Amino acid sequence: MQKKLIALAVAGLAAAPAFAQSNVTIYGVVDAGYGNFGDSRSDQDSRNAIDSGLGKTSRIGFKGVEDLGNGLKAAFVLEYGLAVDQKQGINDGNARDQYVALVGNFGTVALGRQKTPQKVLLESADPFGGDYVTQVNTLWGYTVAGRIDNLAAYVSPSFGGFNVVAGYSFNASGNESKTTSGLDADLKTWAINPNYSNGPLKVGLNYHKVTAETLDIEDKVLDLVGSYDFGAVKLGLAYGKDKLESSLGTLADYRKWMVGASAPVGAAGTLMVSYIQSKEKEADIKARMWGLGYKHALSKRTSLYGVYGDMNNSDGMKTNYLNTSAAGFGTGDYERAITLGVTHQF
Repeated sequence: MQKKLIALAVAGLAAAPAFAQSNVTIYGVVDAGYGNFGDSRSDQDSRNAIDSGLGKTSRIGFKGVEDLGNGLKAAFVLEYGLAVDQKQGINDGNARDQYVALVGNFGTVALGRQKTPQKVLLESADPFGGDYVTQVNTLWGYTVAGRIDNLAAYVSPSFGGFNVVAGYSFNASGNESKTTSGLDADLKTWAINPNYSNGPLKVGLNYHKVTAETLDIEDKVLDLVGSYDFGAVKLGLAYGKDKLESSLGTLADYRKWMVGASAPVGAAGTLMVSYIQSKEKEADIKARMWGLGYKHALSKRTSLYGVYGDMNNSDGMKTNYLNTSAAGFGTGDYERAITLGVTHQF
């Protein structure tokens, strides 16, 4: 009898954490496909391979909410990127969103590593949704790769479709961020993002500034983004300015714009197309990219996709290439891509 009681006690202790954390959700994406990449700027040959993340980035995440009463809730997100085509574990190099938040009638206050307002806003208008090799970031270039470390963010409630997102970080690229010379980069960042949403219409403005005091560099970014869903087609537009300055003057001054559209094809298909241009004002050089894609839903969680992307760097802007880094084989410098794959979300 005593042994049975001990066994029951151990079983109860083992079950207790699972019961206490019953509001935690495990979620993720598994994505893999075939990719053909060509027209490299270097001596690399065209590349053919099975890669992870050609559609959506493969990932695993944990999120939860606790009701604290009186309309107040606590929430958290822990998300990590994966490369399912090769041996790769979960480590800090794969960290995506990682934050804790308080949610109430006042809005949401979140602390930790989070997406920038710029990333969220641009991806809302990108017909590729910020995914695939032709995603808007390929030419736009998000600040600090689209996520900010050490971020204190605030999201206001919506008032008649209008809300504001604001954030500040004491060091946007990590506490131990160092330059190649060993200096602390100290990327202080602040951002503000007013938005308006009313049915099929969404419009937003993003302004943020990144200051690297040790390097005497300041980056000022302004983006105006909008989308309208006509039903038969959803149109997305974006225009941006990105100016990099120091005490010596202007280091770079970019003008960027995007036009894109997505349209349903039958009950399960979606056709996507976009054109993006980035031009450096002072040097008068530019890069252009267009993408064409189709995805077909096999279910609510599983879909097939095919995407073609083409980059033109003929004017000498050799800084942006198709977003092959998501495929798990390094940054790459290819200017043409054909990808075919499957995405499963759980």
